[in-house]
Amino acid sequence: MGRRLKVMDFLIEEGDLKIALEDGSTVIVVPKSKRKEVFEEAHKGLVPPLEPFITSKPFEIVCADLLEMSMSTSGMKYVLVIIDHFSEWLGAYALKDKTAATVATAIFQRWICENGRWPRQIHTDQGKEFVNNVIEELAVVAGIKVSTTKGYNSRENGVSERAIGTIQRMLKKKVELADFWDAMLPNVVYAYNVTPHKATGESPFFLLMVLTRTSHPVCYLRLVREKVKEHADAYREKMKRYYDERHDVENARLPKVSDTSALITKIGTEEETLRIQMDLLRVCPEELCAEPTNPRTKRRPKGRGRGVGVGSVNVVRTFPATSGTKLSHFSADREFDVLDEMNCLHAKFRCQGQKLPILDGVPQIDLSACNCSLRLTAGDMIPQLPQPAHSHGVECVLEGARIVAIWQGTGTLAEKIQWILDPSRRRITPRSVALSYAFFQAQCLHISVMSTTVTNGIMRHAPIMGWTGDTTRTFELGWSMATKIAWPTARNSIGKEHRKVLLVIPDNLHRLKFAASGLKDTKAFFYRQFRELHLKKTDLFDDNLGHVILVMPSVEPKPGSWLPLVHAVSMWLQCGTLVYLIAGPRSTDENSWYRVCHQARSHINGFLESHPELLPQVVDKLPVESGVVDPNSPCFAVAVLEDPNAWIAERHARMFYEYLTRQLAPFLIFEKLPSTSCPRSNVMTGAPSTSTGERGYPAVKEGRVSKNCQRRRNQRKKRSEARAAARAMEAMKLGSKTE
Repeated sequence: MGRRLKVMDFLIEEGDLKIALEDGSTVIVVPKSKRKEVFEEAHKGLVPPLEPFITSKPFEIVCADLLEMSMSTSGMKYVLVIIDHFSEWLGAYALKDKTAATVATAIFQRWICENGRWPRQIHTDQGKEFVNNVIEELAVVAGIKVSTTKGYNSRENGVSERAIGTIQRMLKKKVELADFWDAMLPNVVYAYNVTPHKATGESPFFLLMVLTRTSHPVCYLRLVREKVKEHADAYREKMKRYYDERHDVENARLPKVSDTSALITKIGTEEETLRIQMDLLRVCPEELCAEPTNPRTKRRPKGRGRGVGVGSVNVVRTFPATSGTKLSHFSADREFDVLDEMNCLHAKFRCQGQKLPILDGVPQIDLSACNCSLRLTAGDMIPQLPQPAHSHGVECVLEGARIVAIWQGTGTLAEKIQWILDPSRRRITPRSVALSYAFFQAQCLHISVMSTTVTNGIMRHAPIMGWTGDTTRTFELGWSMATKIAWPTARNSIGKEHRKVLLVIPDNLHRLKFAASGLKDTKAFFYRQFRELHLKKTDLFDDNLGHVILVMPSVEPKPGSWLPLVHAVSMWLQCGTLVYLIAGPRSTDENSWYRVCHQARSHINGFLESHPELLPQVVDKLPVESGVVDPNSPCFAVAVLEDPNAWIAERHARMFYEYLTRQLAPFLIFEKLPSTSCPRSNVMTGAPSTSTGERGYPAVKEGRVSKNCQRRRNQRKKRSEARAAARAMEAMKLGSKTE
């Protein structure tokens, strides 16, 4: 309308202000202050009401998203954010790239495997890093349901988006240099998890661990979850009411469709249907025709590989399905409940020779002789376990799982023995539960027979009061692993804890270093004086040590130098390791060699007098008195040393190690030394050769030429000739000046 309006162009009709158009029609005039509201109402479309996720326990629904950051100094560029819908527990992991393999590995190894956080459902967006064949295979193998948001609808994954915003704000506030954001990321995650959340009223750490840093464990896990569920329901209703009022949601204006979205298909084609949320739908104007358009290019669907052509399908055998047919591949049909201790598969079931329950497929046999609760000990599970923990009774599966979890956990050998004897040290893992079930299946007929009735079943174990964590989920995972474990194979893997051997030997056996460098579980430490065994060498007091072999020097050390040795022995004994005292190579001063053994025994026995409980950990193989030596002693493997500080040849050092394995064969199984490819028998003992002949290795050894030695000899010859020529030139110059 290009003309200027006048008062006569307006009129009031039925109480409404209207304007007359050129064709004689009238339309309602909207005041300027209301035009924006009318425009937004006409164009905002239909907004559906909010439909929040509803969860009742941890890890029922887990949401994941990816955050792109700047490149850090360690090469990290992305952050994988995973958050639990119920407890709001957050996990954020720095990644170098966002390929499908990297994301799937982070989800499985960091989120699932580290603390047993096995989700029922994973909810993500439609990014290629989440919608791909790798994630689909992982979901099928792990039995996890995967769901995605609709295209460009971030509010369907709102819990992840809010967590990402929180992480970004915290990093901006705390990180001084942007290139080091990945170093601050674990601190941000920890702060998030220990802070009470508005949606639950408690911190995510409290909801999962049911404990705080300053309080004792809370046993009433179910009560806590019920309170959190009530708080979350109230918070969810409040958020829904706020959202619906903000977007002016009216159910009467919405079409009657399921959920908050509609299924749309292209006209005249059989393409895959699309699920679109209501606020993105628009009514097609009547001016546009309904004929489909065929573009020249097509977009390939995300996350789907190329189609696989199937040539033929062979049906081996079919069965007619009836109303009574049981489909065992559905999880609901495979589940079985273990509610009380009378069930043979219960964690606290005690085998006392009772009868089997009367069930279909369970044979009724006499099991009065099967009394495993009184017969089995921890040594039957872990033969390498020292006393007194070796004789500790294992009455049930729960006790066996506790012992295995402590044995395979962190700590010194002495601490683990003390924890096994203390019933208040409660610790179980899915792996320890699986190993305990496998052990009892091999020992107890009750558990072995009942296991055959629930083959490939999913255990629903009753919660165990007094134990922290989700014991139901732990036993579900443990039983699933136990069905795939054979006890004879698993027994060997349990005994690998504290198998490392430390050889503390004098420096004259230093050539043993070249031979022992290829050993996996044996470490050699060479000393010249006892003061080198100071406690600051943390690698000498590793928690994984199980045996320490202490070889004495060949000559008597200086007076007052025995104190570091006694301190080191006390530390090893306090850690629970076995200490073996071995006589070293003999020297020409035989009296000094015997005095070394006598003083070592005297000092160590003096320490053991005040600590008699450590006496069983010491194995003394030193000479009892002068002239009385064990014939298997490795000191006879080498000749008497004229120079105690000179290095013994490698061949003799290997013989010393071989005799050592024979002497300690009843106590320890040694690793075999790797065979040497370059024999060192021609190398002189101790310092480099000072003979007038060629230095170092000979150029010809056992009929073959050493090219390296030949090259070095030629280089030395050239240097000698060059120096001789230089001296001759200097002499000529001096002679010319004199003339």
